Amino acid sequence: MVERRLLLVGICIALAAMTLLPLRYQRYQIATGSMAPTLLGEHRRCACSRCGSPVVVGSAAPDCFKAHCPNCGHSDLPLAQAPDQPGDVVSVDRWAYSLASPKRWDVVLFQRGEESWVKRIAGLPGETVEIRDGDVWIDGVRSRKSFGELPSMQQELFDDAYSPHGIDASRRWERDPRGELVGGRPMLDGRDGSQTWIYARFLFDERQYRPFVDEYAYEGSSRADAEPVHDFIADLDLTVLHADGNLRVALTDGSDVIEASISLTNAGSLKVRTRPDSFEGKEAPALKLSTVRMTPWRGGETRRVTVAFVDRRFHIACDGQPIGDAIDLPDAASREPVVRPLRLTIERGCVRVDRFRLSRDVHYRPQGMAGQAVRLGSGEYFVLGDHSPVAEDSRTWLDPAIRRRDLLGRVLDLKRPRSFGAPN
Repeated sequence: MVERRLLLVGICIALAAMTLLPLRYQRYQIATGSMAPTLLGEHRRCACSRCGSPVVVGSAAPDCFKAHCPNCGHSDLPLAQAPDQPGDVVSVDRWAYSLASPKRWDVVLFQRGEESWVKRIAGLPGETVEIRDGDVWIDGVRSRKSFGELPSMQQELFDDAYSPHGIDASRRWERDPRGELVGGRPMLDGRDGSQTWIYARFLFDERQYRPFVDEYAYEGSSRADAEPVHDFIADLDLTVLHADGNLRVALTDGSDVIEASISLTNAGSLKVRTRPDSFEGKEAPALKLSTVRMTPWRGGETRRVTVAFVDRRFHIACDGQPIGDAIDLPDAASREPVVRPLRLTIERGCVRVDRFRLSRDVHYRPQGMAGQAVRLGSGEYFVLGDHSPVAEDSRTWLDPAIRRRDLLGRVLDLKRPRSFGAPN
């Protein structure tokens, strides 16, 4: 009798789930590239013929066949032979905002006129929104993301898993004469004295160094009005071969250098300091910001270290877990274009870089609201597309606000970069 009742309960639960789940979750196909590369509309995909990195280009891009590889800059890509592929299909939680309020950076499906749109929420009811210096400002203050909010907005710039064939890729790493590249990656060896490595953006076809800009392979050919970007995320899979001394990992945003000094000894401490300068000028005196304890490194151990300098906020994490609190720097009067965003320094120890990836945050352009602010009323939201140079969104609409009643649900299936987890 008990077994029969349990079976009936199970059947009822299954029937209820089969009835309710289709009501709650809706499948939606992305039609355009306004949220690329987070979500893709109809597109073509190929592997770069020089480095093998995947390249995705919007089928509707006016210069689809003139695209270049964002990883190595190669432009002779087999896109003409690649078939058109349909846009991403995502799941939308239609009940997400029945009890909870929408949050900043949520990706939402909403109704505008006769069409459904997918964008990212940037402004909330009652706020005043501006776009300045590539970032969103709320009520006159730069909006800063938490570490957990970075992955869904991360846009890849370089992955050394895809090494160009037939060319000397060593120009990307500026280093001491003693520095050795092993498999195209730095071997950080400070046993005979400290050693410094700096990663630079070197364009192989043009044979020159250039700043990082807000280019998107998805658009096809490069934009003449590309803007410098300043918010970087670096992921390093590191194996400690000799656990002694310190490893220093530094990022710059074109105004300040912020550096984490990781002890490789049993003490296992982490110190963070900042310098008001870049790697290309004479360094100013450092200001120590914080010291925290971390799990000691052991010889032969591999860890993934993530450092991010985004929205003038610094994060450091080990194997996907943040270490200490985020550190906020005051707003900079100006930020110079960045050619060399990352510096590695080893003192006494020896560390092998097993993989290196560099990404950036979404760089927002003001577009139609340059120098203007948008004041949101009760129940109104300001939305943006991740593909900022071309997206139609609250920056360009005559009526920029989206009303709460027009929100259809929250998009769930966002791409999460592997770089925020543990090493492969």
